[in-house]
Amino acid sequence: MTDISSVQHTKLLPLIVKAKKYLKNSQTIKDLFEENNLPLDYLDYIPVKFDKIDTSAKTVSGIIILSYKLLEDDDFYEDYSYLAHEITHFIQQCFAEEATESGDEHYLDNEYEVEGFQKQVEYLQEEFGPEEAEKYTDSLLEYHKYEEKKRKDKKDELMAKVNE
Repeated sequence: MTDISSVQHTKLLPLIVKAKKYLKNSQTIKDLFEENNLPLDYLDYIPVKFDKIDTSAKTVSGIIILSYKLLEDDDFYEDYSYLAHEITHFIQQCFAEEATESGDEHYLDNEYEVEGFQKQVEYLQEEFGPEEAEKYTDSLLEYHKYEEKKRKDKKDELMAKVNE
């Protein structure tokens, strides 16, 4: 088995271009850009790369970094929702009137992370249906060991766009 991280970045670029092209047709992404008064074509200029990181994806100083782990199952299409989440952070970091706070502490209570997850869940619902969006949200809350007594309210918050 080839170590994915050893693949040249130029060979991964077509995956990123294909994902961006696909996402330009997503109503969730169109709405995100419209809500922020940005042309959808800005999506083409968002820097995205793959790297060895502990999370599935993150955005640092306006650069989206995707984990090589997303490529291990040979179905990157199923992971486009991570881009929906990170594109939200790109817009927050590059076009907000003030700096956004890091999502490290109280991760799921951070308003910027909540917005990112809402877009991710909305995209999942649009692309794969409400059951998949709910399944992802449940696994997210479980993974982050969100308090059981607050879990329903947090789930409702994260799925707010789906339940509109």
